[in-house]
Amino acid sequence: MGMWLGWTAILRWTMCSTIRYTGMDNIRTHFTIAVAAAGCFLTVCWSAFLSHGECFWIESTTFFWLAIYTVKKHQDSLTVASIAMALCLGRIVPELPVRVFEFSSSVGSIPVTLSCIVAIILGCFCTKRNFQTLPVVISLIALFAVNTFNIHFLTEWLYEALH
Repeated sequence: MGMWLGWTAILRWTMCSTIRYTGMDNIRTHFTIAVAAAGCFLTVCWSAFLSHGECFWIESTTFFWLAIYTVKKHQDSLTVASIAMALCLGRIVPELPVRVFEFSSSVGSIPVTLSCIVAIILGCFCTKRNFQTLPVVISLIALFAVNTFNIHFLTEWLYEALH
């Protein structure tokens, strides 16, 4: 019984330290981060009109650096996981109406969304180690690999699946 109580105490402590919920200020900060991500998406969504591969690079690198900036700015008051979730929500929510009402015509841009989410996670990974050189290089190499995979394989697979 004592072991069980010890694990529940550890679980309770980790959940409380992960959430760090202290009131309206954190909710307001999360909302501000999500709105900033939505605004960032709306400023770079024009890149879909360029050649197919360029929209991957423009949007993913923008969200990569936005994640780094946001975590550096708010890491004292929020957890990295909550910042990443707010950034992902801000990236996904503006395109939900298109995804819901015109899903068949918006399937081709799903790899771009996945690439942006991976870029946000990699940007948050960089700041986890106090922005040292090695995590940044590893994250940029991983982002390059994800974008290359999305451009060459996932998009072609989606195109063949739909036609």
